[in-house]
Amino acid sequence: MTSTGMSAALFTGIDVSQARLDVGLWPDGKSFHDSNDAEGRFRLAKRLAALKPKLVVLESTGRLEVPFALELGEHGVPYRIVNPRQVREFARAMGTLAKTDRIDAVMLARYAESSQLAPKPLPEASRRELRALVMRRLQLIETKVAEENRLTGETVPRVLKSLKASIAWLEKQIAQLDDELKRTIQSNPDFAAPDTIFQSAPGSAPIRPICSSPVCLNWARSPASRPPR
Repeated sequence: MTSTGMSAALFTGIDVSQARLDVGLWPDGKSFHDSNDAEGRFRLAKRLAALKPKLVVLESTGRLEVPFALELGEHGVPYRIVNPRQVREFARAMGTLAKTDRIDAVMLARYAESSQLAPKPLPEASRRELRALVMRRLQLIETKVAEENRLTGETVPRVLKSLKASIAWLEKQIAQLDDELKRTIQSNPDFAAPDTIFQSAPGSAPIRPICSSPVCLNWARSPASRPPR
């Protein structure tokens, strides 16, 4: 982890990428970063909790920002996920043309101050669990599709055997997640009502519309993690 300072800041911006989290503080303009993995997210959330920012702002990426937002919530750090388009418009208005992870993070913090955004509460545990199950199922499906694509044109018997075994294991994992999702949905009245609506739609199959469609992802997210329109 690198650091250019530990001064307290009222506002904090986080630029999220696959590999790391870049932090910008405002009004002091300082920055630091950590890795975007479980240990890095924990360290960074703990560090920000000690700084006691008024608000931490992250851009909505559709997926990458969610684990760290949840980590912030678990540490009691106020956060808000924002629409990237609004931040870009703000940066243009401020005359900031350069683009680096550090500049993006500081600009997010400046945007938080300027926009006077209010933090969003941590989603309730049941909704976080549902979202995690949905996202895991999508990850497994993506991996299964990739393995099935690798079968195309493959002629080496040992490789074929390995791919087919991998696909069979993934199908088993997906089926288990379907069962877990069904139990989770049926045990929570807040989830059961939307489920009934989705399943009653013509052509719907059990579980699959809820887990695979964009509607599901929007529904499984709490308002805390939805970017403003």
